[in-house]
Amino acid sequence: TAASCARGAMADLSGRLTGFHKGIDSSVARRSREDAAVQLRKARVVERMNKRRAAAVDPAAAGTAEAAASAAEDATFTSGMLTPRAGMSATEQHTVVTQCVAGLRSGDDRHALAGVVNLRRLLSIEVHPPIDMVISAGAMSFLIAMLKRVDHPKLQFEATWCLTNIASGTAAHTELVITSGAPELLVQMLGSREVNVREQAVWALGNIAGDSPKTRDFVMSIGGMLPILNLLRPELSPSQSMLRNVAWCISNFCRGKPRPHLDTLQPCLASLTYIIGSMSDTEVLTDACWALSYLSDGGNERVQAVLERGLLPRIIELLSHPKTSVRTPALRCIGNVITGDDDQTEAAVAAGCLPKLLHLVEDMTRPSICKEAMWAISNIAAGTPEQVGQLITKGFFPVVIEACATARAEVRKEAAWTISNAVTGGTADQLRQLIAQGIVSAIGSLLAYADTRVAKIALETLENLLRRVSELDTTGESDAALRDVIDEAGIVEMLADLGNSGDETIHNRCMRILTDFFPDELEDEDDDEFPGAAGMPYGAPGGYGGPHGPGGPGAGGNPFGSAGAGAANPFASMGHKGFGSS
Repeated sequence: TAASCARGAMADLSGRLTGFHKGIDSSVARRSREDAAVQLRKARVVERMNKRRAAAVDPAAAGTAEAAASAAEDATFTSGMLTPRAGMSATEQHTVVTQCVAGLRSGDDRHALAGVVNLRRLLSIEVHPPIDMVISAGAMSFLIAMLKRVDHPKLQFEATWCLTNIASGTAAHTELVITSGAPELLVQMLGSREVNVREQAVWALGNIAGDSPKTRDFVMSIGGMLPILNLLRPELSPSQSMLRNVAWCISNFCRGKPRPHLDTLQPCLASLTYIIGSMSDTEVLTDACWALSYLSDGGNERVQAVLERGLLPRIIELLSHPKTSVRTPALRCIGNVITGDDDQTEAAVAAGCLPKLLHLVEDMTRPSICKEAMWAISNIAAGTPEQVGQLITKGFFPVVIEACATARAEVRKEAAWTISNAVTGGTADQLRQLIAQGIVSAIGSLLAYADTRVAKIALETLENLLRRVSELDTTGESDAALRDVIDEAGIVEMLADLGNSGDETIHNRCMRILTDFFPDELEDEDDDEFPGAAGMPYGAPGGYGGPHGPGGPGAGGNPFGSAGAGAANPFASMGHKGFGSS
């Protein structure tokens, strides 16, 4: 019966040359992001940089009367000095640095302030700021000394801004900021009475933490994390720019491998719960969702920590956010939850993720998001039979089947895994429904696609499908009907062609499928048709991806006209409940 169907999981394709294995835990079939090699190529753009350089004008005040007043004040301080600007020559930059360091050395606060303001302007140049020139001129020791000037918040602020931009440079620049003793002073400045000093200290520490896991752990080890999180307290009335900086800093605390221990990140999780649940600013949500995606990646206990915070409904809601920058990390969070155990996957399904995921995979105009969504769907397909049934009922497989034929390579591969996992874990009735909806056609599309990895997934799926139907069919009718569908789709001829591949794994699997399930077809072949692993390469005439006979995949058109649901499909008239629907 359907309830007693044995379930299995896909093991490593290169090492598995035996038939369907019963009793393997479904969690084995789920693939973590590393195993699936899922990388959003544009993620760096979406999540911005790990480290950020502060602009010459405070972004929070840009275009305001406050900005104009600040600029006028700076002009007063720096009167008589060469003003930094984009496109300056190295000689001009050197002149500015010399003037600035002279001011820092003067011992006069007014001259020192003029020097540090102009130095900040120079280090805020967007392209190739002269960080090394500033360091070589000996400015670092004076900047560190200014961090201690509690009596002069303007000097503290400007010096912190300079160090923020120095730390935004290379790893060597960040290391110099650390060895200078700045981080410990910056942590103290998080308790400053001056809001702008606190915020700039957050920014500087965020740049240090964002450089590498080592520097991240260092900032956390000196007690930098909790004071930053405390700046979110409502009684402090944090500004929008403060909220953005804190959210971004949290993302750097959660980012990087090896991950910090989950217990260490629990305070971050509490802050993320507050941010994601109560805020609507796009930048804040973007960084908070990236932080949550990092935090939830790495094991079921991390997924469970997110679930226990009650964040799942809000993250699913954000899958429909108008900005891609928010949808992308929200999708990663959901994907991480789905890679958990069956109960965790079910929590995502019960919370309503399926309609959102279906919408994302239907939009092929954003391949990176479509790929990530398809990866999540493939892991749902690796779950319980009930979860496979949900995918069938909600109409996922027509979209998946179409993706196998027309999507980009990265999406097509994830679609292949979706079908593979559903075949492995579905019940007898679910297999019949999948065959009626056209998964044989999808397998044919995958075999005709000139990609060795996809071909291996498709062959594994085909063999599992044949073996499972044979094992579950008590009358032999379904088994015979399936073989007819496969033969009419031209897949037997494709197997013969693929057998000429130079890939030994593909050759052996094709031979085994033909030997075990289509022995009559194999007897009709000439012995030279299967020369072994040294045969014709993919794409050669008559080989992988080449033309096939009538009904088989050729250069165009739908080669599987008789394999889909309908009167021509032998499965369409078998009378099983739900057959041919959704």
